[in-house]
Amino acid sequence: MHGYSRPAARRPPVQTFVRFAMAGEAAAAEAIAKEHFKQTGSAAAILTDLLGAAQQYVRELWHAGSATADDEYRVAMAIESTVRWIQPITATMVSRPEALLFATPLGEQHTVGLRLLAASFEAAGWTAVICEAMSGDTLRATLEERVCAAVAISSTYITRATRAELLSIVREAHAKSVPVIGGGIGFDRFPQLAGQVGIDVLAPDGRTAVIAVRRLLRGRRR
Repeated sequence: MHGYSRPAARRPPVQTFVRFAMAGEAAAAEAIAKEHFKQTGSAAAILTDLLGAAQQYVRELWHAGSATADDEYRVAMAIESTVRWIQPITATMVSRPEALLFATPLGEQHTVGLRLLAASFEAAGWTAVICEAMSGDTLRATLEERVCAAVAISSTYITRATRAELLSIVREAHAKSVPVIGGGIGFDRFPQLAGQVGIDVLAPDGRTAVIAVRRLLRGRRR
């Protein structure tokens, strides 16, 4: 008598996606993501397990000397193209009244991680408001115009000016009793940075960020 065994979960084709992207074949990489979505039916599986993992994998290749800055750029472009494809899908999943604000500080040139994070929250039901190159003054004005449950900041390269901008953004958010989550390579490179500028939660990927924000907001509402 044969026992029933559940089919194994399909592993995200991270290396294949990165290989096509590094070769400059963004359309082929995006096709791989679309096929994986067809198999899993999960936006989170694409955003975190495939695209987020691809971002991390090419970063590891670069540190190991197996990928160039141009390779990183091509992978980033393939990820961004795939995010643009999936965002209309995640937008239909929005079911909560709360909005989350997703921002990069002034001077930040990289927005792929921010858009990945925003799409992850849309897939979890939140409305995502994206504001690139934000200052503390801009955030203050934005929070006066609309209610946001939390602010998410993504930063890649940390300079003295970036630290000052992050501190200003966090200060303005906290003045409105709005929590701030942080993510991006900059926080990985400087683990003490989050505490220095007052970030409430650090999240390495979209799935972790969604869980962390849910817990954070639940705790504040008690």
